Amino acid sequence: MTSPWVSPDARESAGGTPLSSAPLRTSPSWWKDVWAGMLTVAVTVLVGAPVGLMWAALAPPVTVRIASGDVELIGSPGDLFIAVDGYYLAAVLVAGAVGGVLSWWWASAHGPAVVLGLTVGGLAAAWVAMVVGNLVGNGTAAELVAAGASGPQQVAVRLRATSALLGWPIAALLTHLVLTALRRTGRGAQA
Repeated sequence: MTSPWVSPDARESAGGTPLSSAPLRTSPSWWKDVWAGMLTVAVTVLVGAPVGLMWAALAPPVTVRIASGDVELIGSPGDLFIAVDGYYLAAVLVAGAVGGVLSWWWASAHGPAVVLGLTVGGLAAAWVAMVVGNLVGNGTAAELVAAGASGPQQVAVRLRATSALLGWPIAALLTHLVLTALRRTGRGAQA
C-alpha cells in the first residue's frame, strides 16, 4: 500500500540528501510582525528630535534688522528661506535613508508591518524634527520686537516648505525597496 503524497523539500535531492545546508525560511507570526512594526515606529520617532536639533544647528542663520518696531530681512529672502528648507530636507533624507537601510537589514525576517512602521514613523519623526528645530535657538521676529530688541538679530529657523515632511518616509521606503530588489536579484542570479 502506498503512503499519501507529501510535498518534497526543495533542498533535498531525489536520494533524500540535502543539496543546501541553508535552513528553510519561515514567516514570523503576525504578532511578531506587528511588534516589529510598532518598534520601528517608536525608534524612528525617537530619532526625530536629534535630527531637528541637527537641522537647527546646521541651517544658515536668518538675520533681520530691527529698527523702531520695523523688521527688515538682511539678504535675499528667497535664498535664505530656500537654504533653511534645503537643510531640513537634506537632514530628513539622510535620516530616512539610514532608517531604510537599518529596517531592511533588521526586518528581513519580518513582514510588511515594518514597512508600514517605517512610513508612519518617518512622517511622525519628520514632524518632530520640524517642531524641535523650530523651538531651538533664537526667537521669532515678533518676539524680538516685543522684547524691544534693535539692530541686527538672528531669528529661529522655520520650515516653510511643509511638503519636505514627506522626505523622510519617501527616502526610507525607496532605500528599503531598492535593497529588497537587489537582494531578490542577487538570489535569482545565484539560482
